[in-house]
Amino acid sequence: MTEYEKIENIKPDPNQPRTEFNEEEIKKLAETTSHFKEKIVDEIEVDENNIIIRGERRYRASKLAGLDKIPIKRIIGLSKSERLERQLLENEPHSSLDRAWSYATAIININTGKDYTISDVKKMKKSRLTTLLGENKEKTAKHIAHGASELSRRIGIPSSTINMYLDLLELDEETRELVKQSEKGERKRKESMGVATATEITRIKNDKVRKKAEKIFRENTPSRKQVRKVIKIIKEYDDINSNIIKYLLNDEIYEENGKTFVSNINKLAKKDINKVFNKIKKDEMGINTANRFILAFIDAPDELKNRMLNENIPIEDIEREIIYEEEVEDFEENLPIEELDELKDDLEESKKDFEERMKDPKIKENLNLQNNWKAHLALKPYIDGGWLVCPYCGKPAIECLRWSCKPNKNILEGIEKASENYGD
Repeated sequence: MTEYEKIENIKPDPNQPRTEFNEEEIKKLAETTSHFKEKIVDEIEVDENNIIIRGERRYRASKLAGLDKIPIKRIIGLSKSERLERQLLENEPHSSLDRAWSYATAIININTGKDYTISDVKKMKKSRLTTLLGENKEKTAKHIAHGASELSRRIGIPSSTINMYLDLLELDEETRELVKQSEKGERKRKESMGVATATEITRIKNDKVRKKAEKIFRENTPSRKQVRKVIKIIKEYDDINSNIIKYLLNDEIYEENGKTFVSNINKLAKKDINKVFNKIKKDEMGINTANRFILAFIDAPDELKNRMLNENIPIEDIEREIIYEEEVEDFEENLPIEELDELKDDLEESKKDFEERMKDPKIKENLNLQNNWKAHLALKPYIDGGWLVCPYCGKPAIECLRWSCKPNKNILEGIEKASENYGD
């Protein structure tokens, strides 16, 4: 037979896992309760002192509806740990942080055989929690895994879910607040962050790097996909420049290119990192150009480095100049000192002569023809049968590899013509 208790005698549990209640939902439940009276109210579990074990939401709605008494189920002799586990079985939505603290407390109790409440655990310092779970990170992780597995068996929630919520306790208070905002229906607000996105941050094991990344993610509120990409790139580093983390949030930067970029920029002297990075941002370089710029900067002499930072020099010109400088250095290392000046003069002269000659339109045209010739040589094995003929003079292609009958024609134009006449 159902037992009833006056509602004024029932007291909420100050240590229960749930700290926040949706007032709108309780009002709706109260309206239904008011209509059906106590007939619709499921039994509320209470202990020997009439303190609620499970069902505070129903208790609040009944009180708001003006009921004098409600049905109860009295459970006597529960330890704090057993009480917490029964409360976790209550299949009602809790905030992510309420879940996190509840699971942490239950796991500590499972591992230590103690009877801590959530309030007890919240007051503990991180060092105290580590001491309770193991002397070092490895033992702590082992005990957490055991506790999560055992708790999963007891309350029927996957251990992966339990671990995801536990990860939230690794985050800064400011980040946890963003998660709270997200769960209050403010997900569209800039100052919010979903649980899944927040827990991605905990994959960065280095505290220094994680705190930098966490701060930037809070300020920029990226998508989970962006966060996951950046974390995969930076999680192995012991330190990283904050500006680089911001740069990597760019949707056009893929993981592999990003890893190369971070690897390259870490080869720079510390004093140069911000200078080079600011230049990359100012010139709005794509990731590939940025990678070439960094590598060129590393190899460049000081005079060229200054010009790279202060002038807009095409990357191709920078690379060409570095190759030239390296050639000069090679000569200096391997030739007698008396020949160096003469050779340097010759190289300078050759360089000027080469640049002048490259301006000649005829030379450019000849280079194009040379490229055509190379293309035809590559095709040679496929046209030995003689089935493809020159679209201009009718000779078999093997005899007219450069289409010498019309040397001024562009190769693409010739291919177009051949396609019209002969299909494939």
